Amino acid sequence: LLHGISDNAIDENFPPTAQEAAELEDVEAFVEMMASFADQEAREERARVSFDHVKKRWETRRADGLIGRPRPAKHSVEPVNHNQPKLSSSNELVKSSEVHSQRMLLKHQKLHQKDLEFRNKHMDMGANKKGASSLGGHQRRPIQQPRKAN
Repeated sequence: LLHGISDNAIDENFPPTAQEAAELEDVEAFVEMMASFADQEAREERARVSFDHVKKRWETRRADGLIGRPRPAKHSVEPVNHNQPKLSSSNELVKSSEVHSQRMLLKHQKLHQKDLEFRNKHMDMGANKKGASSLGGHQRRPIQQPRKAN
């Protein structure tokens, strides 16, 4: 009965409900995921046959020693000029290095201030009391030890 009717005509005359549409989307996502798994498995099978994609192991490279002289990785490192402003995606000037420098300076100043306050607090405790140690104002006296019983 449905052999002569096209899919477009069925979709127009009998539109799917929200639940059916959600199920169709889930099925499509599942099929896509299974296809990617199958593709990945095929690549892994090809990789097991030949190990052309694998470089020398670290131990072998270490045994070979340094060949030539060490050179910096130029292909993976982009030179950055931190003095120049950087254009963001909205074409506004962003000086990220200056913002970073200001944040680091503020952080350093706060840490320095806390350190000075701590030092001043503990220096004052020892300086105000004559003969007092810096450990809370207790006087130093020898530790009493029992006499040797002989």
